[in-house]
Amino acid sequence: MSFATHQRRLNFLNGGVVVPIPKTFKERHKEEKSDDTREEWVEPRAKDAYEGFQKSIENWRQTQPVSEDGTMIQPSPDDMNRMWTNLVGGPKKENTYGLGDNQSSSSSSPMMPNFASILQNAKEMKMMRTKIEELTQHCAKFAKFEALVKKHMPQVFEDGEDSADD
Repeated sequence: MSFATHQRRLNFLNGGVVVPIPKTFKERHKEEKSDDTREEWVEPRAKDAYEGFQKSIENWRQTQPVSEDGTMIQPSPDDMNRMWTNLVGGPKKENTYGLGDNQSSSSSSPMMPNFASILQNAKEMKMMRTKIEELTQHCAKFAKFEALVKKHMPQVFEDGEDSADD
């Protein structure tokens, strides 16, 4: 299974929330035991790459200012791809170690979306869920208002002819 396919699978299993590249890499490069735990790396290179990437992210964070709310700024998908690619020595024959097919952040297709497009889709889905919740609440409020109007002004709901026809 390709890295992109594995990441899409993990995102789906995670309820559409994007699983970070390091977690996907770790899931993909650790041997699965019979009790569904993962302990041993499939090869030393995978462990070295993962630990080096974690160190690269930490070094990147040290160079970034703290956000206005006091939280640490997270690297963008482009930053993460760039750090990973530099760490593993760049793409070889159109493949980047650990990521499979070399996907730049600027190229995306519906069949093989890159990390940035997956992240964008997850954000859009979260916004849509929030909007659905808001609309559901508005519908509930409107139903209560409608019941109140029916109780106190039943003539509004009678099927008489409109005065517009006069």
